[in-house]
Amino acid sequence: LAPESCTQIPVDVRLCLPQQYLPKQLLNPQQMQPSSPARRQPVSPQQAELLGSTLFLLRNGLSEAIERELARGDSGLRMSQVQVLLRLGNHDSLTAGELARAIGHDPGALTRLVDQLVKNQLVERHPHETDRRALRIALTARGRDTYRMLYGLRMQVMERMLQDFDEDERYRVMDFLQRMLQGLQAHPPSSG
Repeated sequence: LAPESCTQIPVDVRLCLPQQYLPKQLLNPQQMQPSSPARRQPVSPQQAELLGSTLFLLRNGLSEAIERELARGDSGLRMSQVQVLLRLGNHDSLTAGELARAIGHDPGALTRLVDQLVKNQLVERHPHETDRRALRIALTARGRDTYRMLYGLRMQVMERMLQDFDEDERYRVMDFLQRMLQGLQAHPPSSG
């Protein structure tokens, strides 16, 4: 599947699936029907721990599977670099701040990471259109080729991970994960 066919959904997540494969609720969150407040029960500590641990293991397992696939080739890329390239592949360009937030890195670590990718001719920095103090980071032609390779590799890993799920189960998993993301965005942690 070509990265250009990715569908932007209203949550700040880009799903790389043709629109016809996405549940209508993901394309129009107003149609989502949350469970009624009367049916909702507080999350138990055991549920929170199990879900948190499972998501952590899933994230790490996915990263490890991608790293194993990378180790078979000669890309020399680390997972943090892969995250940058995959995120930039979904956008024309991003500022350093946008990229740092998108991949969960602090700006200092991101600067060093981008410096390495510039040195390897995978990304380049351009002046921001309206802010003279800011730079935009974009993939080079070589970076776009690497992105396509990484995208294909990630799709292979995801296909292996989801091979035992039928289509309906995949949609339910996507729905649950999207609702969890929406819950985080709707109820951000209080500062203080």
